Amino acid sequence: MRAVALDPESGETLHDIELFHFDDPPKINNKNSYATPTPWIEDGRVYVHFGTQGTAALTTDGEILWRTQELRYYHRHGSSGSPVLSGDSLLINCDGYDVQYVVALHKDTGEIRWKSYRGDYEHSYATSLVISTEQGKQLVSPGAGRTVAYDIDTGEELWWIKYKGFSNVPKPVMAHGLVYVTSGFFKPSLFAIRPDGRGDVTKTHIEWKYNKGVSLTPSPIVVGNEIYMVSDNGIVTCLDALTGEEVWRQRLEAATQRRRCWQAGGSTSSMKRG
Repeated sequence: MRAVALDPESGETLHDIELFHFDDPPKINNKNSYATPTPWIEDGRVYVHFGTQGTAALTTDGEILWRTQELRYYHRHGSSGSPVLSGDSLLINCDGYDVQYVVALHKDTGEIRWKSYRGDYEHSYATSLVISTEQGKQLVSPGAGRTVAYDIDTGEELWWIKYKGFSNVPKPVMAHGLVYVTSGFFKPSLFAIRPDGRGDVTKTHIEWKYNKGVSLTPSPIVVGNEIYMVSDNGIVTCLDALTGEEVWRQRLEAATQRRRCWQAGGSTSSMKRG
């Protein structure tokens, strides 16, 4: 498990640092890797996460500040959720088959500041989102069965919504005073939530819900008053971000070409790629 830094102009390798080593690493899904989580970068520092294999902080000069392997959980398909930084806390979802929790590590030492167990029933792979509200900062964390907003300083559960879903991947996004989250496998829904509630807000703070062509893997994005998402079978959907009303939907051209190729019994390897 390595951290590699390249010169952006020349491509020259500046740092190539081994952080953790495994002679017999655990099996993962063939669509995943052992280094899927995106590093978090701040001025002078880089934070990397390899799931249960380890988490570390380095300087941008290549000095290792700390390493930890305390975050143990069985994620089966490999890690996915990326760490996020807020103040002095590095916040990570650890949603395995065996145990599910959210943890805050001190960014200077890697020591655990708090750990909040979800009490859910399934695994998840999503990255959390830090939001600012009138009540203070919150960590919005999608998981199996529910999305929960946590107090960043204490790990206390502030509010949550319930749904049927697991193996969540898309990262939440916030705009227009709403938080947009998806529910995961097998038939995902997209929810727009007002983040000013307390406790179970499933029946009180969901502004709107959309069920058609919702993404299982790609994260949604908001541009202006519209939210866009791409389903895993190549359907792009544009919704009014305030009301959830559909603006337009269409299939991506490349997805259409692949679908026709598969139906004809051909291979996609010979297709031209744009």
